[in-house]
Amino acid sequence: MQLETKMPAGPLKGKVLNTVETRSSRYLEATELEKFGIEPSADWIAVANFKHDSRYWVALLPKTQILRTIVQHEIINLQEAFNLKKFAKSPVKGVKSLMKHLPLAIDHLQLRFQFNENITLVDPQSLDRVTIPGDAIFYTTRAQVAGEKADFNPVASLRDQYAVGYPLGSEEEFTRRPLIKGHLTKQWELPLDAAESLKLLELGLEYSTRVGLSEMYHLLENTCNNFTFFILDKLRGRKPAGRPSLKRADNLAALHGLKIRGFDTKKLVALPSVQEEHKARSRKTHKATRALSASQRLCRLGFEMLSKTTRMIEF
Repeated sequence: MQLETKMPAGPLKGKVLNTVETRSSRYLEATELEKFGIEPSADWIAVANFKHDSRYWVALLPKTQILRTIVQHEIINLQEAFNLKKFAKSPVKGVKSLMKHLPLAIDHLQLRFQFNENITLVDPQSLDRVTIPGDAIFYTTRAQVAGEKADFNPVASLRDQYAVGYPLGSEEEFTRRPLIKGHLTKQWELPLDAAESLKLLELGLEYSTRVGLSEMYHLLENTCNNFTFFILDKLRGRKPAGRPSLKRADNLAALHGLKIRGFDTKKLVALPSVQEEHKARSRKTHKATRALSASQRLCRLGFEMLSKTTRMIEF
């Protein structure tokens, strides 16, 4: 689903990118549907390179209705993001002081779409199908040269050493990091109707389909914030001077960025954090498991009583 792709620019131009890890989602052409055993339908959107369970699938997204669109705001510790924790214990007084006064965190923005139906995934090799909850996230991530270390290098991110990918994937896939790392993730529901939500999703897919991995990642010029605000600008008919950039304050802070795009941030519905949501889901699963165990115990007890009664009758 992803042909060999090379670094589009910079000092590493021409080197093969690691597309096992990073791809951009794209629309499937009508001519491609047959080889995946998919019948054309107006009821869903067929998307290639949908990420779930650390793999890429063909996804059939229900087109009937998007229940709600959510902005996720992940707050990442700056020292962790830049792998700078080792310098916090530096014996050099100046370095230690600098680390102490660095900004505490940086933002990571992404859009989450919740559907009123499940998403169907098709394995591109076996053509086996599975269904997952109708909950998808548009993510932005860097793509690096195959064989390079996965650690994020802030200097490299300013010197055209990463490409950028725009994968759409499952909620489970793209909330894994904040859960594992313990990052605070705030969520706000955007006041969009079903048609606007679908249009926003389509704008994201049109963009990721068109650019693939042909753009360069830049810490200030082309990251998750830029993509999120870029397609929101398109939806709202806003025409800023050039592509959204973190060099301008209107794209740096999540709530401020939403405010200048016409959203009343005081009226945005704040949802439980990813961590709170996960805990609630775990509690629900635990209760269901306990209820199932209780039912199984009752069934077993009933079977044992029936067996005893049968033996007594036989005797």
